[in-house]
Amino acid sequence: MRLCTAHEIQSCAYRRQVRFVGYVRLQALHVENFFGMVEARLYADSAQVAIPQLNNCSQKLLFRVIFSVIEMLSIVNVTAATAPNGSQRPYTKLDWAIVVSCLLFIFALAVSAYFESAIRVLHTFQAFIYLAVIAGALRHQKWAYGAGISIAAFWNYINLFVNTFIRNGVETLGAIISGGHVANPGTIIAIPAALGHFGMIAFCLWAYLRLRSKRLTDISILLGSGAIAIGYFAAIIAIFGPQYLPLFRKVFRL
Repeated sequence: MRLCTAHEIQSCAYRRQVRFVGYVRLQALHVENFFGMVEARLYADSAQVAIPQLNNCSQKLLFRVIFSVIEMLSIVNVTAATAPNGSQRPYTKLDWAIVVSCLLFIFALAVSAYFESAIRVLHTFQAFIYLAVIAGALRHQKWAYGAGISIAAFWNYINLFVNTFIRNGVETLGAIISGGHVANPGTIIAIPAALGHFGMIAFCLWAYLRLRSKRLTDISILLGSGAIAIGYFAAIIAIFGPQYLPLFRKVFRL
């Protein structure tokens, strides 16, 4: 049996990443078209609700940023695939599912920050949590799975049971689809945010369970990384978004 040369391995890895980037670009265009339809529906009701418009230039800039992140990750993937044996395990579809889930929430952060300038700095620092999870998950690090599960579960818990942000987003989507009155269209961004977090919980847990090097001491790694992620989140809330501190007090009954 003939063994593949390093050049053949690199070429194969590059072709895989080109196909992946092409697929992501196609899906992003579908998402852009969907939000364009939603925007048209919202503006049809502009006599009742005033909504800031996202112009074509801003749309192109937003999606260009998303494409740049995807392409950067694909370059990292090709580099790692051609590294010496044992230095990096190959990436799987499960790894990329974690990446897409994180990027979906980062997308929600970016859209929210675009329409509300008061939370732009907060959301910028919040995005670093998800970039760290991406970096760690692509290297199959246990701490990344713990941080991803914890921050996603914590955020979803707050917005499902402490306030009604996710429920309001679902109701807004239902009103748009049925052609009803939309009181607060901005809450629709809660849907991709929540979906991204549910994906992070499921895929990070699945990825950890598939590891061969599981140990009982992993509990401390998972809990410790989760505590650090939530602690960092609480710190940036206190510094850049103190208006959200009452939510933390309700969660921890302070």
